[in-house]
Amino acid sequence: FAPLLNPGCVSVFVPEGDREWWGRIAEFGIDYHAGRWWTGDAADPAGQAAALAGERRRIPFLTRKLLEDLDTPNKIFVRRDPGRSAEEMTALARLLRSFGNHTLLWVDLAETSEQAGSVELLGDGLARGFVREFSANAAPDLAGTAVWLRLLESALILLRPDRAIELMSAPAPAQRIATPCDTPGIAETGWTTEVPTPFDGAPPIRHTLLAELTGEPLPILSVSLTELPTAGYHVVCCYVWIPASYQGSVHLAAATEPLWSWKADMARRDCWQRVAASFQAGTAARVHLMAAGQQNDFFYSAHWRAEPGIAPADGLPPFPKSLSA
Repeated sequence: FAPLLNPGCVSVFVPEGDREWWGRIAEFGIDYHAGRWWTGDAADPAGQAAALAGERRRIPFLTRKLLEDLDTPNKIFVRRDPGRSAEEMTALARLLRSFGNHTLLWVDLAETSEQAGSVELLGDGLARGFVREFSANAAPDLAGTAVWLRLLESALILLRPDRAIELMSAPAPAQRIATPCDTPGIAETGWTTEVPTPFDGAPPIRHTLLAELTGEPLPILSVSLTELPTAGYHVVCCYVWIPASYQGSVHLAAATEPLWSWKADMARRDCWQRVAASFQAGTAARVHLMAAGQQNDFFYSAHWRAEPGIAPADGLPPFPKSLSA
């Protein structure tokens, strides 16, 4: 990056048939938009001088900012680059990691509408996210913004699970859920912390842990949802963090027969993932986070949410396309 710190590396020109000044960094073969408009007067040296002075300030500034970011630990760099290969992006991610513990989110165009907003982990420190289209200097619509936010949430969980713990546990800390195997019979313990209610004006959700010791221990994190805004179908979601040492299963269950439920993927460890259950409720509902584990097993729960409908509005996790599925 040393040549880019030298203001003399930049020149400006107006392409034939255009009315915008462009910047040029000849050493790297880069031409780019400068965002300044030519008046059309060939005898206007002041306009060219202003464009040149602006770019000779901007390029060294952006270079210094990039170098500062590379010196800042644990950054997620975002690269919008359709048409590149996974091999090229893997090489770029490897170069970023040579500066520190950085990761790369490669944003590409989705081939199908269902793929938009999804993120796949391609390797150590590299994920590929998909959007429907790029905005091309125009303000994105609300639907596009929702896809982008969903993409960022998924990328954070995949690339920076430690940061995801911190963000998704606010404003209350993540709940550490342990299997209470030291008491025979039935143990009922009021949880010491609360999580915010999913609904405005409703009291916080209080966790109550029930453990029925019949052979394999079955701790139940009971979550009572009251004052639902409307009757009908609802979906409840939360994130869980399953340590590598955990030897059980985790899923949500409703007191009524669920339309569908999404269990934790026990092959995914030491990262956040979402579990969900969809059910039909009246004015009150009771949902259980079921966890069958071994003695002293534990996992974490955070970021509870409930909303009307048969599936999460943001589409995570994947859900059946119809009730019959």
